[in-house]
Amino acid sequence: MTDDDSAGACFSDEEVSNVRKSLNEASVIPTLCYRDEDYHRKEVEQVLMRSWLPVGRKDQLTDAGDYFTRNLFGESVVIVKGADKKIRALSNVCRHRATQVLDDGAGNRKLFTCPYHRWTYDLDGRLRGAPHMDEAEGFDRKSCRLPEFRMETWNGFMFVNFDPNAAPLTPELKPLTRALAPYGLEVLETIPFKTLPCNWNWKASMENFTEAYHHIGIHKDTVEPFMPAEKARYEDSNNAYSLFWMPTTDNKPMPSSLPAMPGLPDEYYYSKAVANVYPFLHLLIGGEIVLWLDFNVQSVDRHELVWHLLLPATTLELPDVEERLKPWKERIEEIITQDIYACSKARTGQQSRFYTPGRFSYMEKSVYQMHNWLVDAMNRTGNITR
Repeated sequence: MTDDDSAGACFSDEEVSNVRKSLNEASVIPTLCYRDEDYHRKEVEQVLMRSWLPVGRKDQLTDAGDYFTRNLFGESVVIVKGADKKIRALSNVCRHRATQVLDDGAGNRKLFTCPYHRWTYDLDGRLRGAPHMDEAEGFDRKSCRLPEFRMETWNGFMFVNFDPNAAPLTPELKPLTRALAPYGLEVLETIPFKTLPCNWNWKASMENFTEAYHHIGIHKDTVEPFMPAEKARYEDSNNAYSLFWMPTTDNKPMPSSLPAMPGLPDEYYYSKAVANVYPFLHLLIGGEIVLWLDFNVQSVDRHELVWHLLLPATTLELPDVEERLKPWKERIEEIITQDIYACSKARTGQQSRFYTPGRFSYMEKSVYQMHNWLVDAMNRTGNITR
């Protein structure tokens, strides 16, 4: 890395200073961060490839040999549960001639076999077989293996980091872990919900879901009457995460067709928690269900939003669970449609030559935390060993 890779090479000193001021004095990041391809390439290498990236949930891998693949900024990765029950993140690229070993998707395998020349690997990445390589001088099968990347698990979520020198994730999240402990996120079960392609920068989506201020505008008829923006309570953080609470108008639980999780503090039943672990983990947590949003970032102005639902096993075992989920899904899909519209309008505005960074409302504390996380992360140095 060189000095040109620093945040200062992407922002002016004044822009960096304005982001880092106190909330009531600070300005948002410049629109270059949402539309400029050169900036995006630096963000990928300087920030995203060195961050803890959520890749899935532990309950998605139940048996030895269960796996799924992820494409993370051009790196094909397979997440697999080995015969030893350990979950690993391995490069999905054959060590022979760089062929993708497993097709995109999920399944169960006893071995991984490259389709090109049938090099075969154990579930821990060790080379098992390489046909017709006996005459290759100095070729050591025992030292040949698929690269393994660092993994951590937090509340049932699995994270991967390509940077061998990155600080551990979970110590950074201790206050968030304590706040969310009553929900028992680690034992909830995961089901798919919805995937949407988006033609704007990923940060615009994360920011949208990261504050309640927009309830008064885009959600004035769907959310604001029940969870007013002015009642939202934003927690302090170290900028590695954000957390805020959205109480109902009357501090009473909203009616639901789903059974409540037992044993929560009273406030957890009438407040929705919104938690982010930067860059890509977003949770909307209620007293009966959790909406988990994941990101597949493809380019400066392309990404997919991938939603899953997290529910107690006792809820999923109900014979009428699909019927019970219908009204919840209909309500949340209407809200998501409004959010998507808002993000599309932000994309249009971010192309303007005449916009200058605006100021934060106190209701955007979590966006302020995200922007400071980003500016700090752009100043990291060091190399990533792949």
